[in-house]
Amino acid sequence: KSGRDNWQKGIPLSRYCDAANRHLWALRDGQVDEDHFGAVLWNIACWQKTKEMIASGILPEELNDI
Repeated sequence: KSGRDNWQKGIPLSRYCDAANRHLWALRDGQVDEDHFGAVLWNIACWQKTKEMIASGILPEELNDI
């Protein structure tokens, strides 16, 4: 649905937070329809990397919407 490495163009931090929470709840509920554990890890890693990219001026401050 998205291009390769498309996340590096910048996604608001709130979207990573929301997605990580959604997948964490799916894990807690025992859902096995997709790799929710991997999705939690991916969203947390992207959240942290995006924060670093914002701090270094690579991405705009507006993406820090938390």
